[in-house]
Amino acid sequence: MSVQTRSDEAQSIIRADTPYPAMLLIGRRDAGAGGVANFDFQNIPAAYSKLIIDLYGRGDTAAGVVRIDVNFNADGGANYDYIFTYSRAVSTLITFEAFAQISGFSTYIAAATSAASVFDAARLEIPAYANAQAQKVCLTHGAYQSSRVGSSMGVSTGSTWWRSTAAVNQITLTPAAGNFAQYSTCRLYGVY
Repeated sequence: MSVQTRSDEAQSIIRADTPYPAMLLIGRRDAGAGGVANFDFQNIPAAYSKLIIDLYGRGDTAAGVVRIDVNFNADGGANYDYIFTYSRAVSTLITFEAFAQISGFSTYIAAATSAASVFDAARLEIPAYANAQAQKVCLTHGAYQSSRVGSSMGVSTGSTWWRSTAAVNQITLTPAAGNFAQYSTCRLYGVY
């Protein structure tokens, strides 16, 4: 079963065949010609149990991959802690953590020197984002491919903690260098 309605900015989707029984598309951002500096969602309603962000993207900086940072409520202070693990072929497993950072770490995506037309994906989940009694945590799962030769693909998982009890009403995803390339897209969903 699928019910869909369209408005100017969002499309509502309620599906019985998903792991989340009721997801509402809150907003969609697309990178047009020339790319965009970030994907920014503002005025997020506090009506859901959690938020999900689906990112499909590529960076335009001269590198194989680029890190994607996440900020909440335009907070650029040293209020983010994170742990991030990624693995590649050849049994490489890398984990790192950081405290009191100016942004959270969400994922890596392909960039300008990766194989032509390669775009990567990541999903971020922010449970209890509207809870004003607790600090927030953001879970991330992603995959990237920087070239088409050995040890150039990876999968990642991580968590970012935001040292704030404020309800999340704005989320910004920004490449650490350059922009999101044309055809990159980002969707924000609310889960009941």
